[in-house]
This record gives sequence, structure tokens and C-alpha cells, in this order.
Amino acid sequence: MTIEIAVERLQAGCQAHDIEAVTHLFTEDATVSGEGAPGLLQGHDQLRPVLGFMFEHTPKLSIEIYQKTQISPESVLTWLQWSSPSADGSFINFRSLTVWRKTADSWKIVSDFYGQGVFED
Repeated sequence: MTIEIAVERLQAGCQAHDIEAVTHLFTEDATVSGEGAPGLLQGHDQLRPVLGFMFEHTPKLSIEIYQKTQISPESVLTWLQWSSPSADGSFINFRSLTVWRKTADSWKIVSDFYGQGVFED
């Protein structure tokens, strides 16, 4: 599996509001934090409520790879652009720095750090 396919699976899970499918794309000890987060979240149990909140507020989420850097054969860093239309027709945009680790059959997120806004070229 490529990183691009992993991001497509992440997007599909988010669009389906499938917390377990999205959680499965993170390592068991993954860390997540960012703008507005209550602190550093670690592991699947702490991730699930955050995903539920995200699904509620970004029901039609799309994710694009803005930049990708191969760190080693087993690790990749991506800058991801996330966006979703809101109820009033505007867009909710945020971006993340996401570190991936290759496992036997897929890529999994090790860490994800996010903030509001879009990347400007």
C-alpha cells in the first residue's frame, strides 16, 4: 500500500464517520495534538472521542496531500490539507503534519499535529 492509498482510506473512513476504521489507521501508541486540543492525546482510547467530535463538525471532510517526504523506507512525513463545507456554506480548513510508519501490510499514523488554515503556495 502507498501513502496515497492510506490517505484515501483515512478520507473514506472520515466521510463514513467510521471511528473504528479511522482508529485502525493509527498505531496503538499514536500521539495527536493541535490547535484547540486539550493536550497531547495518546492511543486509541483517547483518539476515539476526538474523532467523534471531528466527524460531527466536518461531515463531508476531504483530505489532500500537500507535501510528502520519505524519511526512511519505513517512515513518511506528510503535510495534509483537510477541508469540509460547513452548514453556512463556508469551509472549515485545517492542516496537519502527519508521521506515518510502514507496518507489514499498511501505513499507520504515528503522530498527527494540526492547526487551522490552509497552505498558501
